[in-house]
Amino acid sequence: MRSAGLHIAAGLLLALCFLNAAAAGADDSGCVSTACHPDMGKDRFVHAPILSHDCSSCHVATGKRHPAEKGAFTLAASGAKLCYMCHEEKGREKSVHAPVESGDCTSCHDPHQSPYRRQLKEFGAQLCFTCHDGMERMFKENRSAHAPFLEGDCLACHDPHSSDFGKLLASSYPGEYYLSYSPDSYRLCFGCHSSDIATYRRTTVDTGFRNGDINLHYIHVNRVDKGRSCKVCHDPHAAQQYKLVKSNIPGFGKWLVPFKLKLTKTGGTCIVGCHKPQSYDREQAR
Repeated sequence: MRSAGLHIAAGLLLALCFLNAAAAGADDSGCVSTACHPDMGKDRFVHAPILSHDCSSCHVATGKRHPAEKGAFTLAASGAKLCYMCHEEKGREKSVHAPVESGDCTSCHDPHQSPYRRQLKEFGAQLCFTCHDGMERMFKENRSAHAPFLEGDCLACHDPHSSDFGKLLASSYPGEYYLSYSPDSYRLCFGCHSSDIATYRRTTVDTGFRNGDINLHYIHVNRVDKGRSCKVCHDPHAAQQYKLVKSNIPGFGKWLVPFKLKLTKTGGTCIVGCHKPQSYDREQAR
């Protein structure tokens, strides 16, 4: 009898411990170690609450039996409001990424775990291509590609959440095709490229686009009245011609001016629909 009583007392004490732990919500490790969610937390990058077995920070019990009844858990808040309970709120700037604006963080991030940093659903540009499929076609079909685009590093130029600059750009870049030159307008480009390319009228080192030592980038861009922005001639992602040169450039009204670049070993010829062909040579000026 005494032995039976001790067993009953021990059983009651053990049950009390489990009840106290459940009431305190101290450890949700059962969620990630049972047959229900055995792979949870096993990926390379795991959401912090899962690592700390704190499932209840996002999932709130409703009182129904789990897993026997549906609706046994509900999220602590809806959409991005749930994320902003811990993470800094995004989308306060001028330009906002559509998923951020709609509060759909999980279109890019897995809420639990991922093989990729920041719990992204795909690696690099492949994530962007799930929505921007036109960019993927551009990547595959063109002859030349901008180095960050070629490397799948969209974040070299774009902020994934929001930005004070149009098109989620990381820094200033002209929205206009023609404008008075200021290096401040091209901070995005000059983050990688030297501003010398548009600073000096004469050079033999700053650019290959020159006639003798006359810097043709300077001639086109560094003007007070109607300087050409980079995107008049170059596509920022990819193009059929070398050096990211467009096949058509903005003209007058809706007319797209045909543009062909023929390169030589020491220069080239620009054949543009709006003026006669212009040739240049780095060694022997034309």
